Amino acid sequence: MKAYYKNNLQSKLPPGSVFTAKVPGCTITAYRSGKVLFQGGSGQEEAGKWDSAQAAAPAKSGKPKTNPKLPANIADMSILGSDEVGTGDFFGPITVVAAYVKKNRFRF
Repeated sequence: MKAYYKNNLQSKLPPGSVFTAKVPGCTITAYRSGKVLFQGGSGQEEAGKWDSAQAAAPAKSGKPKTNPKLPANIADMSILGSDEVGTGDFFGPITVVAAYVKKNRFRF
C-alpha cells in the first residue's frame, strides 16, 4: 500500500503510523496495528480500492446484527458502560461518557 502511494507520501507522521499520504479528496494514514484510516470526501471511494472482501461479502439478509458476546439475559440486567474518543491535549480534545441504565428501563 505504501508503494502504491509513494508519490503522495507526507513527511509528518502521527504517532504509531507507518505512512501518511494525500491524494485529491482523501488523506490515508496506515498504522503499525494494521489499521488504515481514510479521511476526506473521497475516503469511501479510496478505501474501496483496497476492500476485496466487500465484493465477496454475501448480500444482507435484512436481519439486525447481534453481538454474540452479549449475555442472553441482558434485558434483565442493569448496565454500566463508558467510552472515550479523542487523543488528549497534545493532539486535540478527549471526550469521555459514562451511562448507567437500570434493568427496568430497557425497551427492546
